[in-house]
Amino acid sequence: AGEVGFVPEPLPRWARDACAAAATSDPANTRPVPNHVLVNAYDFSKASYVLPHTDGPAYDDRTFTLSCGADAVVVFRERLKTSEVGVLVAAARCEVLLRRRSLLAFSRVAYAECTHEIGSAPDVVGAICANLDAANCRVGDYVGRAGERVSFTLRYACGGE
Repeated sequence: AGEVGFVPEPLPRWARDACAAAATSDPANTRPVPNHVLVNAYDFSKASYVLPHTDGPAYDDRTFTLSCGADAVVVFRERLKTSEVGVLVAAARCEVLLRRRSLLAFSRVAYAECTHEIGSAPDVVGAICANLDAANCRVGDYVGRAGERVSFTLRYACGGE
């Protein structure tokens, strides 16, 4: 089951353990335990970036991303209608500084009404950064991109079990 090209297979133990740990963020136990792990590597020495995107309807609207390696800033922007793409510039709603060894969890409005991206240039922390204190940064701080960033995205793939 699932979208074209998605072939469910058992997760390795480390991935099952990470998904179970992430699920504990829901004390009411009302959300499905993540069953899908996507691992991406970005080499920032080669101008790597993540284009604006949504994760789509194949997944539950709760996403966890564990960041390893280089720091980066993820920007959440309003999701444009198809007819507005290329005509309007999507307004930034918030940004989050992804420190190495940090975990970003987002859902609901951030998942359904926004795109998320990591731009192609080194980052400067802006006034809409949602985690200034937690990331130990200030508005205007420069976030150099040195080396590789590896992300582990955990989510529940509908029909994936």
